[in-house]
Amino acid sequence: HRDLKPANIKLRPDGTVKVLDFGLAKAMDPAAASKISASMSPTLSLHATQAGMILGTAAYMSPEQARGKTVDKRADIWAFGAVLFEMLTGQQPFGGETVGDILAAVIRAEPDWHRVPSQMRGLLQRCLDKDRNRRYHCAADLGIAIEEAESQPAPVSVEERPESRWRLALVGATVVAAAAIAGVSTWRLKPASPAGVGAPAELSITLPPGDELAQTEFPFSAQGQLPPLAYSPDGTRIVYVGRRKGVRQLYLRAIDDPNPKPLADTEDARGPFFSPDGQWIGFFAQGKLKKVSISGGPPQALCDAGGPAGGSWGPDDTIVFSPSPTGGLMRIPASGGTPQVVTTLDRANGEDSHRFPQFLPGGKAVLFTAVTGQGWDEFQVFAHVFATGERRPLVRGGHTGRYVPSGHLVYGRAGALLAVPFDLARLEVTGNAPVTIAEGVRVSNLFMSEYSVSDSGSLAYISRPRQFDRHLVWVDRTGHVEPIPLAAHGYDGNAVLSPDGGLAAVSVLSNKDELWLYDAERGTLSRLASEGTSQGPAWTPDGKKLAYLAYRAGFRNIFWRAADGTGGEQQLTEGENQKMPGSWSPDGKMLVYVASDPGTGTDIWTLTMEEDRKPQAFLRTSADEGSPRLSPDGHWLAYRSNETGRYEIYVQSFPVPGRKFQISTDGGESAPLWSLNGGELFYFNGDRAMAVNVATSPTFSKGTPRQLFEAPLLVVGSVSPDGQRFLATQPVELPQPATEIHVLLNWHPEAKK
Repeated sequence: HRDLKPANIKLRPDGTVKVLDFGLAKAMDPAAASKISASMSPTLSLHATQAGMILGTAAYMSPEQARGKTVDKRADIWAFGAVLFEMLTGQQPFGGETVGDILAAVIRAEPDWHRVPSQMRGLLQRCLDKDRNRRYHCAADLGIAIEEAESQPAPVSVEERPESRWRLALVGATVVAAAAIAGVSTWRLKPASPAGVGAPAELSITLPPGDELAQTEFPFSAQGQLPPLAYSPDGTRIVYVGRRKGVRQLYLRAIDDPNPKPLADTEDARGPFFSPDGQWIGFFAQGKLKKVSISGGPPQALCDAGGPAGGSWGPDDTIVFSPSPTGGLMRIPASGGTPQVVTTLDRANGEDSHRFPQFLPGGKAVLFTAVTGQGWDEFQVFAHVFATGERRPLVRGGHTGRYVPSGHLVYGRAGALLAVPFDLARLEVTGNAPVTIAEGVRVSNLFMSEYSVSDSGSLAYISRPRQFDRHLVWVDRTGHVEPIPLAAHGYDGNAVLSPDGGLAAVSVLSNKDELWLYDAERGTLSRLASEGTSQGPAWTPDGKKLAYLAYRAGFRNIFWRAADGTGGEQQLTEGENQKMPGSWSPDGKMLVYVASDPGTGTDIWTLTMEEDRKPQAFLRTSADEGSPRLSPDGHWLAYRSNETGRYEIYVQSFPVPGRKFQISTDGGESAPLWSLNGGELFYFNGDRAMAVNVATSPTFSKGTPRQLFEAPLLVVGSVSPDGQRFLATQPVELPQPATEIHVLLNWHPEAKK
C-alpha cells in the first residue's frame, strides 16, 4: 500500500472497515498545502519507483521509506503499527511541528511506550522496530498476534472507558491488518550519525536524469557565480539554476513534486531569491536584476547589476542587493526604479565589497558580509539598521550570514556551516562557541556558501567536500599527471614558474590568501607575502621581483616585491577598480595588466616603469578582454576575449595594436601560454589542452589548433622551459556534477544543546 494512515481507513455505515487508496499515492494539491497540518501532510510523491522522492505520509512512513531504500510489505507493517499506536493512545508515535521534524523523529526517536497498554507493547515494538528484519513479516502473522493480545485481560488506564477504547482498537486493527499489502518507495534520506531524540536528518532531493545544478569551478572563472538555489519562506518550494542540454535557466520545484517546472526566459540566471510571500523570484541575468512570477510569464528587468553578489526581498516590497563584487549594497522597489545606496565601504578598515544580504524579520535591518580579502579571516558578518544607518559587527571570520527563527545566526567558513545564538531584538550574537551544523558545503567563486534557509529554519544546500584541496602537479604533453610531493593546499590560482624554471609562485588560500614560493630543486613551499590577499603573480624577466594583485586599504591594485623576501611590497597602480597583472615586456620596462571597468567590463592596459608610471589603455572595448601574455620577443600579445559571445584566444601586435589574429576556433577559456622559443601557443578549451604552431618573425603566422590531451579541472599556469610539460594545480578529488540538493532538518535542538 505504502501510504497506510487514518485518512485511508474508512468505516461504512454497516461497520465494514475499508482500506482505501491502494497503488500509487496521490500528490498533494499545492493550493491546499496551507490547510493541512504537518502531522497529516498528504502523500509526498507521485512515482513509486523514481529515486529522490518521498512516498507516503511523514507521520506513518517507515525509516527505510524515508531513507530511500527499496521497501516491501514490512513498510506497511510499520505504518500499521503507527496507526494502531494512535488508536490506542490518542497520539501519533512520531510528532513534530513540520514534516522535517516528523521525519527526523521517525528515523531517530522512539515512541512513548509508557502510554501503550502493557499487553500491546511487545506487539507494537515489533511493528515499529527500525530494523525491518525484526518486524512481523506479513499481515497474517500480525493478525494472529492481535487475536492473542485480544484474549488477554484489559490493562488499567487513566483514560475514560479503557476497555471500550482497547477493544475497539483491536477490532479495527485486526481488520486493517487483514487488508494491508506490500508497496515500494524510493525517496532518499541520508541518515545522520546515531543520536538521540531530536537529532537532525538530511534529505536529498535528486534532479531529473540528465540535469545538473549550475556551478563555476574553483578557482575563479570570468564571471562570479552565485549560489544556484533558494528555499521558499514557507518551505514548500525550491528554485534552482539548472543546466539541461547545455542551457542554464531557473527551475521551480515543489518539495512534494518530482517534476521541476522550467521558468521561461530565465536563461543565464544566477543567484535566485524568493519574495516574502513566495510568489515571486528575484534573480540576476544579462547584467540586470530581474523578477519572475512562480506562475510563469515574462521576467521583468528592474535595474542594472553587472557583477552581482546577492539579493534579498524585504517585507516592505523592496529588494536589497549587491550590484557589484567591489561595492556596497543598494535598495530598489520590487516594482523597479532607481537604486538607492544602503551601505558604503569602510575603506579605512580595508573593505572592498559588501555582499550576500538577507532581510531580518520585520524588515528594519539587513545582514550582509563585508570583504577585505579572500582568506577565511578576511570576511565579517554585519547587521545594518535602516533607520539609523548603524552597523553592528556580528561574526568575524564568517560569510553568508543567515538568521533562522530558532534564534541562531548561520554562516559559512571554509566549506562548513556554523551557527551561533543570536538575539534578534538586540541584534547581538549571544554565544561565543559556534556549532558546526553541516560540512562539505559548496562555496561559489564569490566565496558565498551555497545554501538557503526557509522561515522554519530548515536548510537547503549543495555539497562539495574537499573543494579547496588541490595538488600542485606536473603534466606532460600526453596528459600524464605527476603530483608534486607536497601537502594539498587551497591553491586558488595559477602556479607561475620563474624565468629559469627554478621557482614557482602561487597563491595559497587559508585564513588569508597568501603568496607562496615553491622551490622545485629543494621541494619546499614557503610563504612570501602575508599582508593579506595576494593573487595572480607575474615574474619580472630577470626573476628578481613578482607583481601581483593585492587587497589593500579597500582596493584591489597591483603591487610588487622582491622574490628573495627582502624589503616590503610597493604599490604600482591606483584607483577603485580591480587590476590584475598579466605579463612583462622582455626588457622589464612595461607591465601589461587587466583592469575592470563598470562600463566596459575588463580591458587590457599597460604601465611603463619610468618615473611617471603612467597607465595607458591598450584594448578597451565593450567586450571583456583578459589574460594578456606577451610573446618572448615582446612584439605580439596573446589574450582572450568574448567579443563573439564566447571566449576565444587572439593575438595582436604590440606595443601598438594592429592586425588581429584569432588563434582558437571553437572556444578558448584559459590564459594563453607561449613556449619559450615563441613557436607554440597553448590554451585550454574546457578540459582540452590545445596547442597551435605559430611564427612571430618576420610576420605573424599561425597553424591549426590541435588537441594535446584532455584532463579535468587542471589550472595550468606555466610551460616548462623545454616546452615538454606544464605546471598546474588540480583538485585532490575531482567533483562530479551536482545533481542533488540536500535539505537539513531539525538541526536546532542539537545546536541549542
